[in-house]
Amino acid sequence: LASLRMPMQERKPCSGCRSLSNSPGSSRRSLGFEGGGFFGESLVSEITPDRQEDYVDARRGTGVADGTIGRELSVLRAALNRAHRRGEMMAVPFIMGLPSGEPRERWLSQDEVTELFNSIDLDHLRLFTLVALNTLARPDAVLDLTMFQIDFDDRLITLNPPGRKQTKKYRPVVPITNTLLPWLRACEGGHLVSFKGRPIKSVKRAFRRAREKAGLGADVTPYTLRHTMATELRRRGVPPWEVSGMLGHKSSGYSTTERYAKYAPDYLSHATRAIDAYFDELTQRNNTALRVTLV
Repeated sequence: LASLRMPMQERKPCSGCRSLSNSPGSSRRSLGFEGGGFFGESLVSEITPDRQEDYVDARRGTGVADGTIGRELSVLRAALNRAHRRGEMMAVPFIMGLPSGEPRERWLSQDEVTELFNSIDLDHLRLFTLVALNTLARPDAVLDLTMFQIDFDDRLITLNPPGRKQTKKYRPVVPITNTLLPWLRACEGGHLVSFKGRPIKSVKRAFRRAREKAGLGADVTPYTLRHTMATELRRRGVPPWEVSGMLGHKSSGYSTTERYAKYAPDYLSHATRAIDAYFDELTQRNNTALRVTLV
């Protein structure tokens, strides 16, 4: 995406760029920006607001979503700013942003969740889906999860791995549901979600195949699992502060609650009961058709 190529004698790689000259100077630098081939070999100084608006229009014209276009521009902005901080450029142009899209509203009905589970033929994707629904964790947090983050004695999962600095996408400590417990106990060491013993960076391709087999639309993504269970918890009357706690959204008094979670046997108990009830209903509603049992 952010391929910045300088026609200079000396070139050094830069984080966020494929190749960027280390020679300080003006912002007249050749830019090979691979955003749909639009900018070609434009100079950095030629990436004006008007050209950026043309770029956005061109990308939209090919069916690219605003969220994707916004991320492309963010990567470009970050690469140029880093080059400027390193003294590789004297000045950088303003890079526009796009308004945030509407919040993801898609959530799955119980019938859709059943179809999804019954369309999954890969063990690692089945476990990923179960963990995501039982913890409300974001996809990357599920993929990062290791056995070292699971406390079976206090039945807690620390979604933020040791040594990782918390970000605005806060990873909380969440309780282990009765539904998820036997699956976790059956896991071996290392990453929970793995393929042939190796960690997985993404489940998007496998998830897409299962989604299509289940007859679900492209608006259903791994992130939809998080939104589905959050919606279910609110529908089932779980207190909003518990829903926020499961999601990692900070609310008044929540940080203190989480700090002493291991000492509170009823920590987020309304949420865990609601999740277990959801899966009980899912199984009863579909008799033995729901393929979420341990093999």
